[in-house]
Amino acid sequence: MPDSLISTLPETTRRELSICGITTDAQLERTAPARIWQDLQTARRFFPDESFALTLQDIEKIVATLHREETGRKEQVSPPQAAVAPHAEETDFRHRLQTAGQSRRKSRRNNYITHRTPLLSFLGAITALLMPMFFLALIGAGYLLLFTDERPLGNNPYIYMAAPLVFLIPHLLMVRFARCSVCHMPLFAYKPYSHHKRAHHIPLLGVAFSTALHVLFLLRFRCPACGTAQRLYGSPRSSQSVK
Repeated sequence: MPDSLISTLPETTRRELSICGITTDAQLERTAPARIWQDLQTARRFFPDESFALTLQDIEKIVATLHREETGRKEQVSPPQAAVAPHAEETDFRHRLQTAGQSRRKSRRNNYITHRTPLLSFLGAITALLMPMFFLALIGAGYLLLFTDERPLGNNPYIYMAAPLVFLIPHLLMVRFARCSVCHMPLFAYKPYSHHKRAHHIPLLGVAFSTALHVLFLLRFRCPACGTAQRLYGSPRSSQSVK
């Protein structure tokens, strides 16, 4: 409503109040500030990634302002609801939080854009996983040549020097083609560069290897450079056009 107090509050304040189920002046008027503050503490536990700035003093000031303005304005207010037992109130609030959480998870799934070259990215992920094999083969070939007399591939030492390239060359060929649909950075480059804070990273495996695992087993990933969520399947979304 244009003359309501809530409509004049900052957007962040309205968002925090809406999480507690308060979207109108009438709901704000009949809810004690201490109850709102308690609900916000519960919301913090449900949504640890969200930022909450409201304090108890802020809520008390908003409610006091509403009471002062209520006497000077005419507004159709819905009749007060019947008193609800404290346990029922807490159960209802938890239900609202669970519903909000489901909506947030659904929204995150819908935020994935469809990758433009899924086949290239899938093949690039396979070749990215071959890189550790290259280093193992390189170490193994050196060990066979320097410390043993075993020659399973023949006596030509150049064969053992070239054998590790079987794992390296496919990655070098594919790393240039498997790129992000938004920023066009290589998805599986092992070279160091500034990674996005939400890039996939498994300890000891690195960003490129972790991104390749997400592509192969989940068919979706976040670009290591720009952090854009992308999937290998599904119809393109016109609302999020690729730059």
